[in-house]
Amino acid sequence: MKTQFFSNAHTLPTMPDAEKCLEVVTLRSNEIMRLKKSDKQLRIKCLGGIAWITQPDDPEDYILQANETIDITKKGLVLVQALPETTICI
Repeated sequence: MKTQFFSNAHTLPTMPDAEKCLEVVTLRSNEIMRLKKSDKQLRIKCLGGIAWITQPDDPEDYILQANETIDITKKGLVLVQALPETTICI
């Protein structure tokens, strides 16, 4: 399993302000959130902290820092872990 760290060159387009999120979630340090990806678009934006993200059938993991965004492309269970306390926008 490889871990991919995003830099500005790899950051996907940013999401509108947090007010337009479906949900804003703050995770405590090392807390894990489970999300289920279906046919609907799933975009995760890190608003603060550092989030580790893994998705099904993807050999890479992703580390997001503040203002970085990822579009989840694979259906199934997605795990988001806060490394320090982290706030994400879904």
